[in-house]
Amino acid sequence: ARPLATLTHATRLLEVANRRNAGICVDPLHLARSGGRPDDLRAIPRGRLPYAQWSDGTLAPVSRQLSGEGELELAAILTALPPALPLSVEVPMPTDPTLTTRSWCRTLIEHTRAWLSRYGE
Repeated sequence: ARPLATLTHATRLLEVANRRNAGICVDPLHLARSGGRPDDLRAIPRGRLPYAQWSDGTLAPVSRQLSGEGELELAAILTALPPALPLSVEVPMPTDPTLTTRSWCRTLIEHTRAWLSRYGE
């Protein structure tokens, strides 16, 4: 068993620690894997959310994917997060030997921006 496996555990730890400089980095995949729901995020004070990791994914098998390509409730999660919260895109680089890091980063940026644009409509 992991002692810090849910959003409730993390929130409780912050309360007990009582440190102003501690926060929670939301990750949609971990939120879903732990049984958390997008609406659970609304209870976290904005000051406790410095940014969110961003990716889509599947739970079985566990994998990270580009926004909109998995089964996670990304639109609901984004709606539950505070406006203008920074997002850090986290999707593993494919093992294609012809793909450069620069090219993969460009793909991540373009794909994420396109998903966010569609989400905002």
